[in-house]
Amino acid sequence: MVFEYIVLVSVVSGVTLSLIYCGITGISPIPSSRISKNFMFSLVPTGSGTLCELGAGWGSLAFPMAKRFKGARVLAIELSPLPWLFMKVRHIVFWRKNLEIVRGNFLTHPLPDDVRAVVFYVHSKMLEKARPVLEQSLKPGTLIISNVFDIPGWEPEAVHRLEDSFCPQVYVYRVPESDPDTKIIALSPQKPTNQVLVGSLAS
Repeated sequence: MVFEYIVLVSVVSGVTLSLIYCGITGISPIPSSRISKNFMFSLVPTGSGTLCELGAGWGSLAFPMAKRFKGARVLAIELSPLPWLFMKVRHIVFWRKNLEIVRGNFLTHPLPDDVRAVVFYVHSKMLEKARPVLEQSLKPGTLIISNVFDIPGWEPEAVHRLEDSFCPQVYVYRVPESDPDTKIIALSPQKPTNQVLVGSLAS
């Protein structure tokens, strides 16, 4: 009875903390669907360097990304305590030597110099805050993949439509060339490429 009470209190406390952090950050740790996840991975280049999941949630992208891209380092950053703790425990059970899990705010956490791609599944309001951080922290041309939500202030290189009711589109961006006269940079306008994909292609 005591053990069950401790477990219940721990779960309720964890959920409460996550809700508080969700209210502060505006990020809800919802996992990506299998279809969108597999399609996003098809866009990520192979090779060395660092792949980042910013706002990693429960690690639904970070863990399979580390498994698939063994030659790369995968950096998962998550602020909410319960999803972060879940990832840490999961990492103990399913160890990946190329996966690093960090508890922190990706808006302020320093990013490595060798980042080749960044994946997101956070809403547009937070992506708008992340945009200047990406512009100042990453090399021009770095691949940015956003599940479902667009990045305000940037024009996408492509918008891929998926036959997936949970995650209906994936946005693809490149970090623009830096402008020496401004700190906040916008991509040159260009017409997005729209593609309709059947679910079987990303399964």
